[in-house]
Amino acid sequence: SNHMPLSTDEFIGRSALVRRLVKELRAERRIISLKGPGGVGKTRIALEVAARLGDDFIGGTWFVTLEEVSDRTAALMAIMDSLRVSSPVKEANEMEAAIASVLSMRGACLIVMDAAESVPQEVKQLIERWSVGAPDVRWIVTTRRLIQLSEGSVEEVGPLPQRDALSLYRSRAESVLPGSASGPSVRKLQRMVDAVDRIPYAIELIAARAAAS
Repeated sequence: SNHMPLSTDEFIGRSALVRRLVKELRAERRIISLKGPGGVGKTRIALEVAARLGDDFIGGTWFVTLEEVSDRTAALMAIMDSLRVSSPVKEANEMEAAIASVLSMRGACLIVMDAAESVPQEVKQLIERWSVGAPDVRWIVTTRRLIQLSEGSVEEVGPLPQRDALSLYRSRAESVLPGSASGPSVRKLQRMVDAVDRIPYAIELIAARAAAS
């Protein structure tokens, strides 16, 4: 079953990366970290990979955001809620054990742990512990800072190539106002996307602003 946020916009760029991540997670790779600055598209990549892998996991695909979390107890509460772990326990160690028990029984599943930079050490310790008792769980971790997990790979996510940046701009501008992306020249669009370092979130903002003006 799919427990991911709904993505209503078209996924643009990163196609080779997404195909590779899907292939690795279907093989023996259990943990993949997507590292990069805010707005670069880490979460969107994770959601696209999860969408393509959904039918592979009988235990479902799950999304956990740690964006507003600041300590271990809060992280465990967020994870319990997102994974729908029903338990009356309130102590951190008991919550960790309850989640471990559910994961070991859930079988093959994919969990996206988003904004892990909020509690990096806690994420590292929890995933490493849970992976021992739940070897069929696959993890995608998105983070702005490096988290040194004992296994898995780290993918550095950077700005879009210019061609993909232009495609993203046109797509988002057209979604706000059809026809609006055909006005500016290619050279002007290149300057616009370069001015925001070809960061996807920033491109979406300037595209929406330009189309609405």
